[in-house]
Amino acid sequence: IRRILGVIGLTLQFFTFAGAQDITISLSARESTNTPLLVRGQFDTERAANERHVLPFAESVAGVSGLRKRITDIKLLDANGMELTFVESSCCAIATGAIKQFSYTLSLDSTDGIRAEAHTSWLRNGNGVLMFGDIVPQEFGATGKRFSAALTLDLPRDWLVRSSDLVAETKVLRTDDIGNAVAFVGGIWRVADIDIDGQIFKIVLS
Repeated sequence: IRRILGVIGLTLQFFTFAGAQDITISLSARESTNTPLLVRGQFDTERAANERHVLPFAESVAGVSGLRKRITDIKLLDANGMELTFVESSCCAIATGAIKQFSYTLSLDSTDGIRAEAHTSWLRNGNGVLMFGDIVPQEFGATGKRFSAALTLDLPRDWLVRSSDLVAETKVLRTDDIGNAVAFVGGIWRVADIDIDGQIFKIVLS
């Protein structure tokens, strides 16, 4: 049975940056198996003074909780490349100094069923959906504030990437709203165009 896994509409146009983005991210998956995703990144713009020592994560999305438990092996560096000590809570890592760079591993193979997969990232058996709002660090900005990002996807050679934020065939995504960006990765996805009242939408199918 054909399942519609997502719709990428014209509202998810990729963004051409006039200057530096807020955050740069690299996501690596080395094998077409259930290995953790390696997340590495850095903050490219100045963060508020009361936020610079905190790396916050999504704890729940659309009623799906426990997302923080997927993150392990956190490493934090300051602007001089010195490793920072930190303590962890249920929603963040709190460092002894201002955080410039970070890395951690993210397990995306566990699932709580179809409902969870409709709202959270998952990756297994060489296919998956990356919803970057639960992958990259969150921010404590005002409600509705968007954060721009450049993301490099270091994935197995045979994996395809489907996203309206994809720049050419480089497996680089640029978006002005990382919290709502989505990518479909792996070999099972294909894209079809549909016309709804004169507006073209791209539907991702498996």
